Amino acid sequence: MTDVSFEQLCELFGYTPKNRPLSTIEVAEMLGTHEVTVAQYRLRGTGPRYFSPEGTRRVWYSERDVLAWMYSGRRHSTSEQPGDRLDPQTAKTPARSTHSLGAA
Repeated sequence: MTDVSFEQLCELFGYTPKNRPLSTIEVAEMLGTHEVTVAQYRLRGTGPRYFSPEGTRRVWYSERDVLAWMYSGRRHSTSEQPGDRLDPQTAKTPARSTHSLGAA
């Protein structure tokens, strides 16, 4: 999942563990967003992993999964894309191909 321990993630984000699964409302509060936004992340498959026990409509999140998902969004520059890694020899992100829209 990540090369950082749960304790390190908690320290990084100033999070005090509750040591139990989190509801969508709690995750939204943690992220500083609305619960509908968290539901949209879940719908699109772009948010943290979640649990929904069979036969229920309840959704729960692991604290570690939410923190790891937040950590996965770390960037050094606004020009970085998800998955970009810094080249340790040049300390730059890999070049991306660009194309102009509507160019003749």
